[in-house]
Amino acid sequence: METRSMRRAIEPIADKIRRGEISVFVAVAEELPEVFRTHVVPKLELLDTLALACVNKSYNAAVWSVEGVRSIEQRAENCATRFKCRAPFLPMHVVVMQNNLRGLRALIDAGADLNQRQDAQLRDCQGYYLQMMPSYWEGGIQLDSAVRSSFPWNYSNFKPPPNSGPTPLFQAINMGQTAAVSTLLEAGANIEERMASPCSGQTVQWITALHASIVIDCMENFETTKLLLDAGADPNSNKDGLHDWTPLHTIVFFAVSRVDLEPSIRFRSLKIVEQLLEAGANPQLGDKEGSMG
Repeated sequence: METRSMRRAIEPIADKIRRGEISVFVAVAEELPEVFRTHVVPKLELLDTLALACVNKSYNAAVWSVEGVRSIEQRAENCATRFKCRAPFLPMHVVVMQNNLRGLRALIDAGADLNQRQDAQLRDCQGYYLQMMPSYWEGGIQLDSAVRSSFPWNYSNFKPPPNSGPTPLFQAINMGQTAAVSTLLEAGANIEERMASPCSGQTVQWITALHASIVIDCMENFETTKLLLDAGADPNSNKDGLHDWTPLHTIVFFAVSRVDLEPSIRFRSLKIVEQLLEAGANPQLGDKEGSMG
């Protein structure tokens, strides 16, 4: 039952709403934060929810509260249906792309699947393939984050196998989000999961997070490789279904064996080789063709 004191407290806000000084939305958020968190935020669409989280700390806290994240999976599905995508951007992947550690921890605390895979065919919705075949420019390496018709290896007709897209850990590595990588590893993300990297035609190479990180770190001076090795990633993992490359083979192919790279890339590649060897990488382990790391 509404008391006289409650009426007195509400009346000034009601007057402000009538005068157009404040919206009903803001009034509820500021005066009834619990109602806002439990009844308003869960009814917003995914994109509106994510935009709201960027407005201020109060809205961010409401979005990433337990109540806020409970319905976020369904809102992602609704977003996909609305824009006719092949699959939604999964919430865990979205917060990683935004480097939103608060959101990431909220999803983890709410029981989100740490190893859920983004649809590998999500090209039309700005998804990505991690291509282990590089395109070169003078003195450097480029790894495209989207499939392009002008790319030397055109994967526009590539049909990835089922359950082959990136997990949140791959997403964090690809974007150099070291804090997100650390958070996911601490929460128990599977460090030996593999994702499909297209090579030619319908051929894929099943790479681990470590294979991905050494290429990204070499180009962008990130530090995810050390995080993975410290967390127990296998430096000799080589069952990729194609070349049977170890991480050492990968870094040699990309950088160490080339003499025309920028000095900074060569320096980082040699640093990664040292990290792999210190972690127990076997330089005598051959690939399918017998080449050693």
